[in-house]
Amino acid sequence: AGPAESQFPKMMLNTDICLAFDIDTAEDIRCCTNINMINPATGENRCGIFETNQCKRIDSTHPRAESAQAVLEFLGGNTPNGDSTRWYRAFTEAWTKATFNGHNELWPVQESCN
Repeated sequence: AGPAESQFPKMMLNTDICLAFDIDTAEDIRCCTNINMINPATGENRCGIFETNQCKRIDSTHPRAESAQAVLEFLGGNTPNGDSTRWYRAFTEAWTKATFNGHNELWPVQESCN
């Protein structure tokens, strides 16, 4: 994944989109999460028929505001960028908790099976 103007722009998972954008009803989903993305190969907007209808972001009063803030933080803050450090730190912490939970005698993988 890369910048919006590249052939491979950043991609968000469906779960991230649901946490970051206020698209809870059928009417709300008739929008595009980034109306500024142009396909460099065709010069056309990637949003198709929704190219002028930007999806509403979750605001600070919404019940999912904390989750929306986390998605924004993992994208690189208010100015999305390629820095995934925050996401990797959070993932490492969660992965460690998930894989070590209840396992007190874990050992590194052996180089060989002798």
